[in-house]
Amino acid sequence: GIEAEGGEEELVAEYLRRLNPGLRVSVRKRSEFMSLCFGEAADPGEDILGSTNPVFLSIDRPQSTQLVLNDACRRYGSVAGEGRRAIPFVSVETAGVFARTFCDFGPAFIVVDEDGETPKE
Repeated sequence: GIEAEGGEEELVAEYLRRLNPGLRVSVRKRSEFMSLCFGEAADPGEDILGSTNPVFLSIDRPQSTQLVLNDACRRYGSVAGEGRRAIPFVSVETAGVFARTFCDFGPAFIVVDEDGETPKE
């Protein structure tokens, strides 16, 4: 799922599809996503993103909005039922040549890389 500033969601989705044609990209309205994540939909167990490995991408949103969306992604796993994980959340902010990225892959995500270096055999 993608949420971008100013109705540019479809443009961002198209760029992501071009980067990886095998990637399935969908755009969701924030209100629909939030109601499903917080269990307010008719079927809280519905697979809201239609993917086995969904990632939520938020682009150029205020920090307050990012916090709400990240919380919704984390809650998805607890509301949607057993076997569901939190939805990985990636937020990107740009300002001219500067950028900031924040990733939250949920409490079950484990990093096994000890130092960030390529392993030597």
